Amino acid sequence: MKLQEEKEATKPIGFEPPVEILQEEVRPVCGWLICIEGARVGMDYKIYKGKNFVGRGDDMDIRILGDNEINRKNHTIIVYDAKKLNTMVVTFAQKVYQSPKKPWTLKRVLMIAIPVVLVTGGISLALFLRYRSIRNKEKNLMECMENGEAYLRYDNYQRAAEEYGEAKTLAGSLNRDEEYEKADRYKKLAVQVILADEALSDGEYEKSQELYLTARELSEDAGNVGRIYIESQLDRAKDYIEVYDLIALGERKEEYGNLKGAIAAYKEAREKAADLYYGDGKAEALEKQAAAEEALEKAEMEEESRKKEQEKEIAAEVARQQQEEAAAQELDNQQKANDQQNAIDLENQGNSLLAQGQYESAITFYQTAQAIYKRLDLTDLANNLNPKIEAARAGMAAAVPET
Repeated sequence: MKLQEEKEATKPIGFEPPVEILQEEVRPVCGWLICIEGARVGMDYKIYKGKNFVGRGDDMDIRILGDNEINRKNHTIIVYDAKKLNTMVVTFAQKVYQSPKKPWTLKRVLMIAIPVVLVTGGISLALFLRYRSIRNKEKNLMECMENGEAYLRYDNYQRAAEEYGEAKTLAGSLNRDEEYEKADRYKKLAVQVILADEALSDGEYEKSQELYLTARELSEDAGNVGRIYIESQLDRAKDYIEVYDLIALGERKEEYGNLKGAIAAYKEAREKAADLYYGDGKAEALEKQAAAEEALEKAEMEEESRKKEQEKEIAAEVARQQQEEAAAQELDNQQKANDQQNAIDLENQGNSLLAQGQYESAITFYQTAQAIYKRLDLTDLANNLNPKIEAARAGMAAAVPET
């Protein structure tokens, strides 16, 4: 349509062929006559489909001038019939005119006979060659269709596409519509499978899956030819996609810090790739699994190291607290010893004051020493001061004069 528009666009302005020319019936040319001697030597005359009347008259289909021995009307009739295996017949409708003054000679006979023989022979040869060409094309068409079917049966889609492409060309030249449609349908199926196989080989698994699905639809239209192969390739593409889905899942788990989950996903992807004999997928999954395991081992070692460091810190803190407690205990013991010594000193001073008769001061020293003993939980020593306090009080009472 686009080419037609471009051609129309290139027409000069105002160019419009007459309607009668467009509607005029076209008579296809089927052969030629060539004048090899006489006034019109080198002249060629077209032979059309159907009947061709030969003569010198203006109303003849083939008008030959310059030779009065040719009748003016219907000297000869040349008939071409395409329905009868492209047959061409030459009929002499009238006898050739012979002038009484010019007797027939061998030369004249040959001059008439040779062109007729040449024309008849040329037409017959052309028809024979055409017939043989058609038969050869039909034979080649049948062979291409059979070869294409065999290649499809053995899943050789490259050769099948070539054979059906050749069959399509032959069927088109022979106007064999049924064979043309069949070859076109099978060629499209083979080409679709080829494209899907190429995408699968290139690692474009999702694209190959879409192409195989289209090929399956074409297979259904073609009587399920190649259906088993297409289904098996669809399963392969699905398995390849699952391998990379598992790898992608492992990568996401790694991002979230779930290294154990990532390792499990990589391992499953590696095993599935091994079942498919898919070396690249297996190598990629194995590499990622090893990297994840290394990262996990490193993380575990770091965690172990962190725990040991924490334990060391806790142990150091406990030791520090124990040291502080021991120091505090020692300080407390020292303080208690000092306090006890002070209480003993106070008790001794009380004894001395009691002996000197300073009973009131002695009681003060005794009571102070007693309080220290009680604070130090030295109950026996504290109780031992009670008699001394009572003696001091008795001495005070005795010292008071009677009134």
